[in-house]
Amino acid sequence: RQISRTTTLVVEELRHQEVVQIEAAGVASFVVGSRGQVWAFGSNRSMELGGRKEVAQIASAQRMKSVRDVHVVQVSSANSTSGQSHTLVLGANGEVHSFGASNCGALGQGPDVKQSAPLLLRFSAQVPVKMVATGARHSLLLTDTGRLFAMGDNTHGQLGMESRVAGSFVDTPRSVEGPLGDEEVQVKLIAAGDSFTMAVTEEDQLFTWGANANGQLGLGKLQDQLVPQPVPQLSGLRIGAIACGACHALARDPHSEPFFACMRDPHHPCFGW
Repeated sequence: RQISRTTTLVVEELRHQEVVQIEAAGVASFVVGSRGQVWAFGSNRSMELGGRKEVAQIASAQRMKSVRDVHVVQVSSANSTSGQSHTLVLGANGEVHSFGASNCGALGQGPDVKQSAPLLLRFSAQVPVKMVATGARHSLLLTDTGRLFAMGDNTHGQLGMESRVAGSFVDTPRSVEGPLGDEEVQVKLIAAGDSFTMAVTEEDQLFTWGANANGQLGLGKLQDQLVPQPVPQLSGLRIGAIACGACHALARDPHSEPFFACMRDPHHPCFGW
């Protein structure tokens, strides 16, 4: 039967479950429970749900059997709807499993893996990870020691690697360069837009890099940036949360009311409200 768009329904499969995270990706949704369980539903055409390739979609929330042995603490999945969708699952032990499809290395599994069910990212078995983020075609890994690694498409410099020519890609995790490549600098927050990246250091300094045609980096200019750049207008603020849309960004100072937004505005590329 047809259901009105304004109708709110209970997801029966998740009734009485203690939910700690909801991830709404481009064509799929994930729900993480307090005991490390994950439910998924939506499209699986690129294996972004971690299901069998012959299963095109899942219409109701189902427990992910492919990561049943992992105590999951975070899921991040690409907002892309282009058919190249990838997902990262972070376990309580710091290990990351990647799955879905990416022809530009966002799975981090090397040149031969472009589509896969959940696979352990070998890098994370040696270097524990505490946070993950996914853009449309790139991925980020924040380690327990505050180091930031990236993989995937670098067309707009979103990996933060000046040594990589724009237009290339990286298919295994590599350290972000520039100011955040310094081992003395520790990162505490990360976020990814379609083709740009944000990070906040333990010293509460906000850095942005990658695509900037819409002013989403908040730098007062519209050129793409190949390595992390400090956002001077927010210098001195304690940034407690960051988030990225496809082509805009948000940052929040927990001690003040306004959010700060970065988006296309020729006169004020970064402003608060």
